[in-house]
Amino acid sequence: MQAIGMNALLPKFGGLTSPPNEGNLRLLREWGEATQRAGMHCFPVLNFRGGETEKILSARREVTATGQRMERTPCPLDEQFWRTYVLGRAVELASRAKELHLDGAILDPEMYGADHTTYGGVCYCDDCLREFLQFQSLFQPAPQPLPEPQARADWLKGQGLTDRFAQRFVDRVRSFCADIEREVHQRNPDFLLGVFLLDYPLPFMRGMAQGLGTESHPVLGFSETTYGSGHTKYVEEQQKTFAEMPAHVLFLPGLWIAQF
Repeated sequence: MQAIGMNALLPKFGGLTSPPNEGNLRLLREWGEATQRAGMHCFPVLNFRGGETEKILSARREVTATGQRMERTPCPLDEQFWRTYVLGRAVELASRAKELHLDGAILDPEMYGADHTTYGGVCYCDDCLREFLQFQSLFQPAPQPLPEPQARADWLKGQGLTDRFAQRFVDRVRSFCADIEREVHQRNPDFLLGVFLLDYPLPFMRGMAQGLGTESHPVLGFSETTYGSGHTKYVEEQQKTFAEMPAHVLFLPGLWIAQF
């Protein structure tokens, strides 16, 4: 790998517990030491919702725009889930980076253990709607009781609140991620954070891009979009998209070597 110009290794740690157990730490150290001996940098990849390692601890679940409750998919605004599996593990690895020979960590938001792999939009669960309406109550009273799940998207549209609801969703994801960035870099200013699929044009990804990156610590934004195409005008366009959000992202488009 090094001979052809690569300088980093991104091994997947799908079984990483929170906090990491002794077996996790031993394996991380072995990978870190081997990578360092090769003169390269090690960035373990962590799942957002890979499966049993990321059990959903609360009753919150994603509810889609059609009112479907996704039993295997955490609500994307479940703060307990974020703090346990994203913040908790990132902070632990940043704190132990020197002993484990790690340069950073990458979050894989593709949900292999959920009902679908990505959050295609915002969440319409009771908690998300209540939180938004409490926030919105500064401007108008909330309905009692809440609209039925399958009617919520249309109700918000009828109230002229669709865009505000979506922006509140982005803002809350950004807030969770800003907390992660802040706590990680308080522990270790040199620890790099990255996210796969960060260029997907989705509210969830937008919130992560805006929250995890700062001017002094831009987030590494990995892309699969360029796997088969190589360099096209998309690379420049996407960098402009991040800048206009605004989001501090170091864009890293990928290549599928077998395609070339």
